[in-house]
Amino acid sequence: MIVPCEKLRLFKRASSKGGNLIVQMVLQDLEMNVQSFYLNIQAGFGHLRVLGERYSEDLALEIEEDKRNWDGTAPMIVSAVVPSSVVLQKVDLSTEVIFTLNQSLHSFAAFGGKLGLKLAISKSTLAGKDVHVTKNCPNMSRHLSFSGINTNPSVEDVKQYSTSSESDKEETQTQFHAQLTTNQSKLESVMAHIDILPGQLQNVLQSGELV
Repeated sequence: MIVPCEKLRLFKRASSKGGNLIVQMVLQDLEMNVQSFYLNIQAGFGHLRVLGERYSEDLALEIEEDKRNWDGTAPMIVSAVVPSSVVLQKVDLSTEVIFTLNQSLHSFAAFGGKLGLKLAISKSTLAGKDVHVTKNCPNMSRHLSFSGINTNPSVEDVKQYSTSSESDKEETQTQFHAQLTTNQSKLESVMAHIDILPGQLQNVLQSGELV
């Protein structure tokens, strides 16, 4: 979701007065009376570049970050990982996408009068021009993969994924280890392991550069 700067002024005041207020993305279908809440979102300021055809398998998003953040003029871009079953619950993509403050007594008391009961900072639909549905996260050409078939994954159970570009793909290597509960009905734990291989990145870290 792309949130214009003018819609973020109240959010900035809320953050400065109340600390880092929790925000969330909500997908809502009023006809089916279904709401899905996503607290684990990624947000930042920048300009979006859309690669590929809308709603196609190869659609990709690139974000050029505006390092001025609040002081800049770039919109805030918010993304979240959403199950495809939620996205496709309305085939016309009329499901509402809402970027909101968390629903707490403090938030309602301080901002309910201006933002309404939903505390919505920005609102659109999955079919809106300011919302893009992609298979991969922004700035990524592949999805994160992990294995969770066995309750005690071994090295052979782990798929490897490199977050590097083609030019430095040999410099980093990331592994995700996922473990399910005994009855394999829930995810019990996830561990990420990142190797910094010999190369420019390793040299920078060894020189004492801050992470």
